[in-house]
Amino acid sequence: MPARGAAASVADLMRALDEEGTERALVMPNYGVPDADVSFALNELVLDACATDERISCALWVSPKPDDAERNDQALALAGERGVRALKTTFLLGGRPTTPTASPSSIACLPSPPSTTSSSTSTPRRARPRTSTGSATS
Repeated sequence: MPARGAAASVADLMRALDEEGTERALVMPNYGVPDADVSFALNELVLDACATDERISCALWVSPKPDDAERNDQALALAGERGVRALKTTFLLGGRPTTPTASPSSIACLPSPPSTTSSSTSTPRRARPRTSTGSATS
């Protein structure tokens, strides 16, 4: 479920940013109590927002729960995508920081952002946004 007042689409988010004069934004998935599938699914939506406009950066959802290790691996495979700057997690869905397996290989440092002073231009891997129906600002 989108946060109260959240934009219903990436287009709505962009319109709101333009209206309020926002120069930069960080969008991140909300946790889907009690269903982590909701949070993991929102990773694709925040990546869509990043692909739409360079003003947008995002966080990816990862889970501290050992049984989410495979989904964490899938989420972290996206960490090199344009605009990814952070990881988001919470222990409200389960797991504990003291659980030996609560820190899957996935909870790692993100790659450094590409240099903005480079003379070569590269095409982002997400050249065109996908269509999605979730909230862009969950």
